[in-house]
Amino acid sequence: MGELSGKNLPAWCLRVWRWSFALGAVFALLAALRDFTAYRGGGSKLTLGYWVAGELMVFAFWSFFAPLILLVMKRFPIGRAGWLRSSSVHLAFYCALAGLYTVHYWATDRILAPERTGALSKSFEWTFYVAASGAMVKYYAPILVGGYIAIYYGRLREQELRTATLATELAQAQLRALKMQLQPHFLFNTLHSISTLVHTNAKGADRMIAQLSDLLRAALNADAVEFVSLRQELDLAEKYLAIEQTRFSDRLAVQFDIAPEAMEIPVPYLILQPIVENAVRHGISKNVGRGTIAVQARADDDRLRVTITDNGPGIAESSGRIREGVGLKNTRARLEQAYAEGFELKLTRAGERGTAVELVVPSRTGQERSAGEATLHRWQQIEQIPEIPKGA
Repeated sequence: MGELSGKNLPAWCLRVWRWSFALGAVFALLAALRDFTAYRGGGSKLTLGYWVAGELMVFAFWSFFAPLILLVMKRFPIGRAGWLRSSSVHLAFYCALAGLYTVHYWATDRILAPERTGALSKSFEWTFYVAASGAMVKYYAPILVGGYIAIYYGRLREQELRTATLATELAQAQLRALKMQLQPHFLFNTLHSISTLVHTNAKGADRMIAQLSDLLRAALNADAVEFVSLRQELDLAEKYLAIEQTRFSDRLAVQFDIAPEAMEIPVPYLILQPIVENAVRHGISKNVGRGTIAVQARADDDRLRVTITDNGPGIAESSGRIREGVGLKNTRARLEQAYAEGFELKLTRAGERGTAVELVVPSRTGQERSAGEATLHRWQQIEQIPEIPKGA
């Protein structure tokens, strides 16, 4: 039923009347058919029209006062606390309403059967008894019960909405916590790389610091972002690889093979960076000669498939379950939060040498996702990252 105020009271009354008059009309027709059939069997000559008109007038009266009854119910709910006071108020209000109903009842008979209806003053007590004795059970109580059902249903809906909101906030908090773990992890690894260059390649260390500042600026600008386009995610990965290229010099080559239709598909923010970082740390850094990291992305059958391959030593097939570090653990946890079970993250050997990580996620756009399960997360454009000068 919701909260009422002076502004929304007319709309609320119209909403109640829409239901009360519609249901009242149905019940009036059923009651008229019942009474017509019963009295006709007893020899009554009253027509069906008389019974229909009379029942419609009766139900119209209680339908009209239904909003007022519900307002009294909201103001004086019958519960464990203060039930005696609330019951007394309802009884007094019903007696007043029954008096009006008595006049209405008499007026209806006066119009439909004037020859059978006397003066109100002579029959008020009898009419009041007849009209009011059954109205409590037939009309007043059902309206109260309907009101309590509406309140219970409304509270149930509010509770479900509150539960969904809390689940949304929890999922977002967990994603932010995972991202906060990931960013320091990446930062510390990069600072460690810089420290190795300070004494051997000062200019390279300076370039790496500048590149790191550009990447961190993007991370700070996107603090509340959960989803970005694949184009922007690849841009972040490219900036990170530029940092590593400064560290490895000509020992690291990077190849991108991205299908145009995949560029605008939304993906969780910073989802590729830990995968690329693992390819550098566990693949390229173990190579004696030149290393290559290849990033490929394709969109097909409502799925986005991203594969990141390196030509490092590769993982051992006999090692059993692959041990995942902080980066991959957080990546899997974030994917579970974002897609539940609707994703794939595979770590396999890439031929005789090298490792391939394949990531498969739904390829629906952000607008389509907002109508489904991804309403829990925000998807927006982050500030453009400054370009790193070529040859840096």
